[in-house]
Amino acid sequence: MLIRNITLGSIKSMGLRILGLFLGLLAQATLSNLLGLEGFSQYSVFLSYVLLLAVALKFGMDVTVLKFGAEYFAGRTPGVINHFAMLLARRLLFNTVLAALVIFALRMVWSGFASLTTPIAVLWFVLFSGSVAALGVFSQFFRAAHMIGWSQTLDQVSRSAFLLVALLPFWFWNVPLNLEDAMIVATISSVSAVIILGIMLRKIIWQPMTVLATASDRSKWFSVSLPIFGASLVGQLYAQMQILVLDQMGSATDPGLYAVAARLVAMTNFVLTALNVVTAPMIAEAFGRKDHRKLQRVVSLTARLAAVAGVAFVSVLVFAGPYILLFFGEGFDKAYPALLVLCVGSLVGAMTGPVGYVMTMTDQQKGFLGTSLINLILVALLSIIGITYFGLIGAAAAASFGQIFLNTVRWWQVWKKAGIDTSLIGIRSSRLDP
Repeated sequence: MLIRNITLGSIKSMGLRILGLFLGLLAQATLSNLLGLEGFSQYSVFLSYVLLLAVALKFGMDVTVLKFGAEYFAGRTPGVINHFAMLLARRLLFNTVLAALVIFALRMVWSGFASLTTPIAVLWFVLFSGSVAALGVFSQFFRAAHMIGWSQTLDQVSRSAFLLVALLPFWFWNVPLNLEDAMIVATISSVSAVIILGIMLRKIIWQPMTVLATASDRSKWFSVSLPIFGASLVGQLYAQMQILVLDQMGSATDPGLYAVAARLVAMTNFVLTALNVVTAPMIAEAFGRKDHRKLQRVVSLTARLAAVAGVAFVSVLVFAGPYILLFFGEGFDKAYPALLVLCVGSLVGAMTGPVGYVMTMTDQQKGFLGTSLINLILVALLSIIGITYFGLIGAAAAASFGQIFLNTVRWWQVWKKAGIDTSLIGIRSSRLDP
């Protein structure tokens, strides 16, 4: 039954993730052709800042929803769920307004921040970041309610679909697109996805608040969200670091080349990510019941499926990479060497399984944050050295090494503290219950 639930859920999850990835890649390819290599590089830098700000705005609330929302839905306490959602919405709105004020002040000192040349561009930037954060937080209510299909559709598919639809007229009539136009189109697409999410969310959580969350509940939410926020921010800094450093130290086209290579290599781990959507609640449930045997079975099966898929995707990228890159426009074939280097780290990440999720779902948030910080510092140093001497390839090598280092250290921590082997090997620990 366990294998059947994971497999069926994963098939649905992977189907939606493939659709989301396909639409996302198609939208990015359309943008890169409309903007050109240098223009797309500028947009990639802008998007990196958007994703960083979105993490700050979420403040770890997405994982808080996933961890506590499932308990509230299972306990059939709709009043608490509604109160929970209202408090999260207020905090997200407050964070967004505060971020706008801070960025306006920052522009007085750094006029070129995130390519925001005008006050209107700042508003688009903050609105885009806020909508991405809202999608990330409130789509988790659907995951907590075991409505995985809706969660992925609203968070991953809808924004890419709206963006692609908005870009098609520019492509069809060959209308030139500049950076500010791309900002506006991307923001409107993201906001449209949030509106659809809000309509759907109201149907599953809108109940009279007969039972409100207590001060103890709110304290638990904050205790989880704070370390997760730190780890998520560090993780996003790690994910965007190469683009931002290349923007400062590389050529004008390096950020765009790296962004495309990284986006394609991310497909190597898409099966692991899709499986995590299904297995994260199972991991939390098994850990809560101290059922270590089931926990080991879940993570081992996840790692093995992810490894098989990872090898398959890497093989496709190795042999067909140069042809795939042609779809992004003239000059993007130069990203192929960086793509190959990134594949190594991504494949190791798939083979070590859902180690990050296991850490966060088994009360190892501090270890998760600590390893993230150490890895961030290490990769930052390697990136500066690598980009200085080897440019784009140096950036890819630093990122790949960092991913291998991070996953290996986290695998060892989980094995040492919880007796769980998250890798595809799935070694049974003597500490597991009989």
